[in-house]
Amino acid sequence: LCEVTGMSREDLVGRSAVELGLFTDQDRARFVKALKESGEIRGMEMGFKNRDGGLLTGHMYSRIIEVSGRPLILTLFLDLTERKRLETSLRRLNKMEAVGTLAGGVAHEFNNILGVILGNAELARDDLPADSPSRSNLKEIIYACLRAREVVERLLCASRKVEVKRVPTKLHGVICEALPLLRASLPPRIIIRDEIRTDTHTVLADAGQVKEILVNLAMNAADAMGKKGGVVGICLENVRLKEERRAGPPPGEYVKLTVSDTGCGIPRENLERIFDPYFTTKNLAVARGMGLSVVRGIVEGHEGQIRVRSKPGQGATFEILFPVAQGQPAGREDPVEPRPEPPMGTERVLLVEDEELLLNLNLRRLERLGYRARGFLDPRAALDAFRKDPSAWDLVVTDMSMPGMNGDRLARKILEIRPDMKIILCSGYVEGISREVVVGMGIRGYLEKPFDLHALAEELRTVLEG
Repeated sequence: LCEVTGMSREDLVGRSAVELGLFTDQDRARFVKALKESGEIRGMEMGFKNRDGGLLTGHMYSRIIEVSGRPLILTLFLDLTERKRLETSLRRLNKMEAVGTLAGGVAHEFNNILGVILGNAELARDDLPADSPSRSNLKEIIYACLRAREVVERLLCASRKVEVKRVPTKLHGVICEALPLLRASLPPRIIIRDEIRTDTHTVLADAGQVKEILVNLAMNAADAMGKKGGVVGICLENVRLKEERRAGPPPGEYVKLTVSDTGCGIPRENLERIFDPYFTTKNLAVARGMGLSVVRGIVEGHEGQIRVRSKPGQGATFEILFPVAQGQPAGREDPVEPRPEPPMGTERVLLVEDEELLLNLNLRRLERLGYRARGFLDPRAALDAFRKDPSAWDLVVTDMSMPGMNGDRLARKILEIRPDMKIILCSGYVEGISREVVVGMGIRGYLEKPFDLHALAEELRTVLEG
């Protein structure tokens, strides 16, 4: 009991549960009523307070006994807090798996749609004179498509359907870079007070996803403070955990990002649910839905941990611990340079794509780049054409997900006919498919949809000249 409650023997001996404040009033009333009615209790689930005010969960087994003619209650308390935590984690994982399955299907379809919009906008822009006012409109469409592609990546990250690409990073530079945009995005009634240490250790992180964490937490903080406004605190510092805490991170060096607010706070009953997908207490018209779920997905992808402290009326504080990358130098981002003209070619390309809009688009792209291309909607028809004259083609570009025959199977059959055939596989999203996996199949190139003209042109030349 001392271990469970965090109290000493001296604190406990000779004092009643009421004096110690071990139970909530509601649970105590339920316990007393049941004991009076039946004389004993078997496995009643109850909340149990520890010394710090934390709420444990357990089963109570009690009966009334007499000692020296005095009625006493003999009680056995079975602590189920850890079991309940694991059950909650399992339910959360099952829920995220369902969301992940949905996310994968949405990503595939949405990336195909984005590919059509992006590609046609590029072709239309390039057909216009340099001084045409419509070029700026098309530029905005292209930029919006690229932003939408990032949204798909975030959705997949939140559902853990993609691997996080982490490199050695100094987080203070990432956070400072995001602050001006964040200040411009929040309402004027919200004040940001930052305390960013510049001597923070190097961590393995994806800079874009760290910014996503910051934006999501800051937006949620702004929502919590409502129309009256308030203060969002952002702090970045090094911390060292010396002792291992229950259900906490192991001892070691961490970089801690803290985002706090002076808003309405979070009721205790909602604290365990705020990271669930689609859970929100906001009006559905303004709810951001996946925000905190996205944050948790990113943090877990970084092998970190997120903690929240809050009380109603006293704001909320989110703490994120990133483990320090031992012996890793911080990487630097290369300066952005203007993109050169896409490389051209004259080779013969067999293009396979079951989406007619994408097939026509990519045929026009290939022709614009100088290639001689022939397209097929049906992978079986494409295989028959290749089988008739394997030497008629220099390169095969095929989609991955197609009815009747997937792109990887088509590639294997083509390689059986001509083992030296150069192939590029394109995918909107298929779980388990990546550049490394594709190369292991003997396929030379890989493109993730939606890709722009430059990405296509560069991959074509890399594969053909490699």
